[in-house]
Amino acid sequence: MKCTNRIYHKPFYPISRVKDEGKPYICRLIPTEEGFLGDYLYEKELTCTLYYSVNDEDWKEVSLKDKHFSVSGIPVDTELKIYIKSENGEMSRVRKLRTGVLPEGATIINYLHPEDDNYIPIGQYLASPSIARLKSGAIIASMDTHMWYGTENLVIIYKSTDNGKTFKYVTDLTQFFWSTIFVHKDVLYILGVTTLNGNLHISASYDEGESWTVPVTLMYGGRAKSYGGGLHRGPMQVINHKGRLYTTVEYASFLESRNLDGRADFYPAVISIDENADLLCPENWSCTDFTPYEGKWKEESEKASDESRQAVGSGEVTETDSKRGEGIEGNVVAGPDGRLYNYLRWKPGEVLVFSIDEKEPEAPLNFEKIVKMPVMDSLFRIIRYEDKYYLVTNRKTEVSAKLYSCAFRNVLSIFSSSDLENWEFVCDIVNKESEPVSTTGFQYPSVLAEDSGFLVAVRSAFNNPNNFHDSNHMLLWKIDKDVLSNKKEE
Repeated sequence: MKCTNRIYHKPFYPISRVKDEGKPYICRLIPTEEGFLGDYLYEKELTCTLYYSVNDEDWKEVSLKDKHFSVSGIPVDTELKIYIKSENGEMSRVRKLRTGVLPEGATIINYLHPEDDNYIPIGQYLASPSIARLKSGAIIASMDTHMWYGTENLVIIYKSTDNGKTFKYVTDLTQFFWSTIFVHKDVLYILGVTTLNGNLHISASYDEGESWTVPVTLMYGGRAKSYGGGLHRGPMQVINHKGRLYTTVEYASFLESRNLDGRADFYPAVISIDENADLLCPENWSCTDFTPYEGKWKEESEKASDESRQAVGSGEVTETDSKRGEGIEGNVVAGPDGRLYNYLRWKPGEVLVFSIDEKEPEAPLNFEKIVKMPVMDSLFRIIRYEDKYYLVTNRKTEVSAKLYSCAFRNVLSIFSSSDLENWEFVCDIVNKESEPVSTTGFQYPSVLAEDSGFLVAVRSAFNNPNNFHDSNHMLLWKIDKDVLSNKKEE
């Protein structure tokens, strides 16, 4: 085994599985309503055969002529195992899938069965979608894999050259998690942490994601699963405001301060860089001071906690209590007044708002207020599009309103506003309110706003996932511009 500092691999093999290198590798596996399809990698010019088993019955064979396979005639909701074997006996890992019906309007970017061990020990469930459009017109989609005891440091890249109808595997990237891909001056970048609570890294690709530069560290954090604290972020968008790029990051202060239920406070910050500067030079970036949970923020949060406790009865610990200092996954957005703000996920129905000092990019964020918004306890996106703001978020429905759960993620919706405070319902991207909330989730939307409307990549859990949070699908929806402009009654 040769040593290397290269981060892109087709595919990446953890040290414990280097013996699999050079064997057939299933790089994309997609279930359909009546079968499955996919692609595999194999450098040797040898004939390969696909083997599949339905519900653990006898293996069936399909001869392969190229690096793509497709099998039909299998009933919906069927569990399968598959592998590929070459004529010299080299075998891929056994992969798992389950046939199923897609939500209306969705395209599968990638799929990972909850019992498939293809990415262990890195992760087992799909997460952190991000999407970008290249100069060539191709769409690049990225995602990572997560599980609590995994190393969580791998991003998978896919590409579509037919405007999102189909996707092909591009490469695996190591040393990235919770990452954002974005295009700036025709160059594709990825920005993320090295692992949960790790360092903040950035890398660039000059060939549409095929190869990547050695990552540059912008900021040091902690280590994976570190209770000593570290850097946290979602795959949040990078925006260009008045010639400067902005995005968000938080510091997870696990030891410095704990909430009533033992959870950490998160100190929000914003990093930025001049649009003409070299993005791969750390010294060109600025970061605001990480804002501690104190002052006006703490006063307003505790006031909300008191009101919440009074609503449910004295002495009760509420959702607001446990989240008093937990503002995460911020959206940088220019307000109607022209000032720049960071809107952070906090709790169902309410959002934290901090202002950003554009003249002093290292100045601390300033807490402004807590605002009511139609959000659940999940990542949301605020997108400035033409003359309006659009909010892509999970929402409560008449069914879910009768129950209380901060984890309602079975409906993903779009709202619009002219002032960032008064929101009107536009449409549902997907509505599965009749499905169990414990096993249904359409969450963490990544939104690409274009002239024709929105492309939305969604971390999706349905068709027998591990649970609502541990997603087994990465889906893509297209929302036409005329849908966004024509408001509909809820």
